[in-house]
Amino acid sequence: MSLINDALKRAKEAQQQNPPTPPPGGPLRPVERPSRGGAPAWLWLVVIVILVGLGAFLIGQATRKNSETKSSESASTKTTTAQPASTEPTKSNSTPAVAAAPQPVVAPAIETNAMVAATQTNATEVAVEPVAPKPPPLKLQSIIYSPVRPSVMINGKLLFVGDAFGELRVVEIRRDSAVLAGAGRTNVLSLPEY
Repeated sequence: MSLINDALKRAKEAQQQNPPTPPPGGPLRPVERPSRGGAPAWLWLVVIVILVGLGAFLIGQATRKNSETKSSESASTKTTTAQPASTEPTKSNSTPAVAAAPQPVVAPAIETNAMVAATQTNATEVAVEPVAPKPPPLKLQSIIYSPVRPSVMINGKLLFVGDAFGELRVVEIRRDSAVLAGAGRTNVLSLPEY
């Protein structure tokens, strides 16, 4: 142990006699981290959720329009009109050519209102109005709670307190539910639990 102590004493004396030379370029400063001017992570999450909801809403609207167009096209192809029968001369030499009587064309079942409208206007084509689809049930998808201005996303639509959603109006937004009132009823929508 004494050898180690002697070596430490000699090293200490050598340091005191020859002070270390400062590094070139002056004294070193601590590294400063650049300040991050970006938005907090939770804000990005909220923006992403809103964009996904908006995208789902737009895709749903496009799909609904496409299905309505197809249903109106199929309804118009189902309606038929009577065409005059072709006239062919009979092969009998004794009787002159007689036009064949038009044969009735049987149309598929059409609503009676459309048939009455067609007979009243003497239209050659029957326009069948598509039945309006039943609106989907209300589904609370997300809540962005802020004491100043909370908002909710219901069926892909971003709503604030006082906004209308069909016949209903957003009355209150809580941390875990939203209250809609209108048409003589009140609906309380809660977030689904996973």
